Amino acid sequence: ASATVYGIKYAYGSQRLGDHYHPDTGAKYAGMTQAVNDAIAQMVSNGTTIAITDIYVALGANDSLVESHADAFGSNLIYFASEIRSDLGIPSARIHIPQTPTNFYPTYVPEVRTGKVAAVAAVSNMFLMGTDDLAIQSDNIHYEEASYVTIGERLATNLQATAATVAAESDGGTSFIMLIL
Repeated sequence: ASATVYGIKYAYGSQRLGDHYHPDTGAKYAGMTQAVNDAIAQMVSNGTTIAITDIYVALGANDSLVESHADAFGSNLIYFASEIRSDLGIPSARIHIPQTPTNFYPTYVPEVRTGKVAAVAAVSNMFLMGTDDLAIQSDNIHYEEASYVTIGERLATNLQATAATVAAESDGGTSFIMLIL
């Protein structure tokens, strides 16, 4: 059997989990979950059967600018994982998190990195993607273009096992979604 895999991307630049995407207080969280649900509803209305299997969450760099956000990043990420899975009805979805590089400029990068490691240890089906070897731009916060390509390749590698499982389980009529938040 084969399966079709789609991606839904929801992104705003310079956002923080501690402010913008916190499930209880973040101004962007409700909009994000609504946009994802709307995209899925549109696909379903077009006759597509959907199963969400993976979420890629690229948050943390901007949380490392604010000490209180950096200190709370691990617990916020654990809570975010629980709530996004619950709110989207995908309790076992795999969550992929890129590690914040050590060469980013913000002061509180170590706290965010530690929080990501703690969250991965505490949350089932959450995976940390290494990024320390990737080049960043002279602003010391954005990756160079080639690094974004490498991140995509690493994510694709992480998803290959998922794709094989999905294809084996697919009835040929189910499409699988990876959310990119």
